[in-house]
Amino acid sequence: MPRARRVLAVLSAGALTACMTTKVRRAPDWPTEPAVPTLMVAGTVEHAAPTNANASAGGAVLDGMATVFGNLDVDAFGATVASALTPWLARNGVALTMDPPRARSLQSVQWGDAANAVTVLTGVWVDPNGAAMRVGGDTLFRGFTLRRVAETLNTPAAPEGFAFTVVTVYDDTEWLMFRRPLVRVSVLVADDTGREVLRARAWGAGSRTAFLIDRSEGNLAQALSRALERLEAAEVQPLP
Repeated sequence: MPRARRVLAVLSAGALTACMTTKVRRAPDWPTEPAVPTLMVAGTVEHAAPTNANASAGGAVLDGMATVFGNLDVDAFGATVASALTPWLARNGVALTMDPPRARSLQSVQWGDAANAVTVLTGVWVDPNGAAMRVGGDTLFRGFTLRRVAETLNTPAAPEGFAFTVVTVYDDTEWLMFRRPLVRVSVLVADDTGREVLRARAWGAGSRTAFLIDRSEGNLAQALSRALERLEAAEVQPLP
């Protein structure tokens, strides 16, 4: 491998490792008991670019094939994310509720079943129980978005929260041939004024395979389970 590419690979790996920390932040005044009813507003599962610079021209072809054929199980995996997160959310004061028509009222266009029609090509899955939108801890100007959501969906009947999840699947390559999916889970919850009350992030890894990456439902579920274990073990820090 040329020296420049070796340096780039090391830098890429270092940047990824620096980001692979588990963080859980919760507002001190957000009650954990009883848990607050919280509407699932939006959830997405997305496929990101490879995490390293080790790919050759042949590797790029394999990456392209893996992207098309490896995303076939994203729909099945995506459908499990909300239920997998529910117990951890409950321990952090979030009682997740589903109301698809209410959540989808945020959309200007009602996509219906067509929202996930091209998941196999795009690698992006949208939870049909929520709106077709992406809001995560890395979303720019998310404060404005959260306030707009609260203003649109809030009802004066009782305190309520609004939840957003983003699961990003990365491709990780070791020693040029061994590949595994890395899953980053991002959770964001706002109260009925649009203020952030819970923000969390964790990573988990699936099993390694040679050459073509295994993004099957089972392997992604394994990565998600490992991310949830890290969330459970993380120390909760105050959210300013």
